[in-house]
Amino acid sequence: MCMADNHLAGDIARKQIRVSDWDAAVTAFEAVIDDFNIRGQRDEIPHPGWCTKFKFCPECGAPLDGLSLRNPDWES
Repeated sequence: MCMADNHLAGDIARKQIRVSDWDAAVTAFEAVIDDFNIRGQRDEIPHPGWCTKFKFCPECGAPLDGLSLRNPDWES
């Protein structure tokens, strides 16, 4: 069984992110996406990857609640 802050929360740009690092990683990835959207209009640059949030920890199966991809008000 994983510790509460040690669950795998998701993948961001092909890296597995733990619950304790999730908010900082999503914020940093949003800056990368913003840069990609601006520079990608005039230059051909590689796609930075995807942000995938898990509903359950793949290591222990515990449900992951309270994690958002962006603004928590956007989630229904």
